[in-house]
Amino acid sequence: MMLFKDIFDEFKELNETELFYKQYYIAKQNPQNFRKYLISLDQKIIYENKWWIPELQDSFSRYFPELSIEHSRDNIKIVRHNRYNPLFPHSHAFFEMIYVYEGRCENTIEGKLINMEQGDICIVAPDDSYNGRIIFSTMILYFLFSLTRRYSQTKPIAILPFPLKTISIYRVF
Repeated sequence: MMLFKDIFDEFKELNETELFYKQYYIAKQNPQNFRKYLISLDQKIIYENKWWIPELQDSFSRYFPELSIEHSRDNIKIVRHNRYNPLFPHSHAFFEMIYVYEGRCENTIEGKLINMEQGDICIVAPDDSYNGRIIFSTMILYFLFSLTRRYSQTKPIAILPFPLKTISIYRVF
């Protein structure tokens, strides 16, 4: 069984996508030079890496089917939210549990702003419109849960290093 600390250590360094989005974030702080920055971007690299730039891509898919969960644990996938990511409103066909390992973030679910900090968990239901924002050193992990795969075969995936602070379950009826 993987310890939660092991997962965190693996995700701590900025990856290639985060480095790209950090440059994007910094460039966007200077509106006079931002247009030049956008023009200088290599569209082929952006496309190959599936990076989303709202100023360049208005037809990007905003709905993710359950096929988005590709992991050896059959029905659970753990991913890190990319730091510096531009806001990306979307929805998906699976449950998403958001866990703030360290730092803070803000999420908008079905139009309601939810501020989260270290130790908080929020569960987003399938088909809810969702948008999250994190900048700098915040570490957010997403646990994506399949609806159709068999849960009886799921094994424990992590041991949390400390108790959870709060759990928010949000669903609009």
